[in-house]
Amino acid sequence: MSLQHNLIDRGKWYYTLTIASCGLFAWVPFLHAASRLKGRGLGRLAAIFGAGAAISTILISAAPNDPNGDPTGPLSTVGAILTLALMIFACVKLSPIRAEIYPDRYAYRPAPVVDASIQNALAAREHRAKARQIAENDPSLARDLRIGRPDLQREYYDGGLVDLNNAPKEVIAKHCGLPDEAAERIVSHRALYSEGFSSVEEVIVVSDQTATHAGFLRDRGVVLPR
Repeated sequence: MSLQHNLIDRGKWYYTLTIASCGLFAWVPFLHAASRLKGRGLGRLAAIFGAGAAISTILISAAPNDPNGDPTGPLSTVGAILTLALMIFACVKLSPIRAEIYPDRYAYRPAPVVDASIQNALAAREHRAKARQIAENDPSLARDLRIGRPDLQREYYDGGLVDLNNAPKEVIAKHCGLPDEAAERIVSHRALYSEGFSSVEEVIVVSDQTATHAGFLRDRGVVLPR
């Protein structure tokens, strides 16, 4: 992030100038604000801070110097206290003014609303990934959970997977988005394998699926032993 963005674009120079000058140039931000926000009495505040800075400078300049050349005595003390007061009071007054001049930097921005359908789709994708891991690492557990069998009563949610080795043709067609003839080819070819297909890719190749249907099967398909 550039120095210009931090100090100018975001209005931080108001505080930087005020603090760096120990309040002596606190009138400058008020003068700038007065040119942006009309009829707010900011010009009067700029004059007050300017007068305070002038008085502080006069007091410190009129104070006698010690052997090291530093101002000393009551005048110097009063001048230093005045500059400190100018700096603190200016920072307090500038806070709401700065927010008005740079509203886009400080306006409340609500968190972006994510469509519920998108959230549900992403959640289902995560469930499918977890269910596939179970099917790969523990087929017996996957069978007990009835992963890939939306046609059976079950409690485990697998995100919409379909067991291409065991689910009926109608279920494969409906949940994998396939036409009946594409689902029929899967069922016909799996009947030739005593243990069923070994992978979704084998299903795609053997049943001669189109590229579009192959994408559907990769997204929703899973294979469990018959």
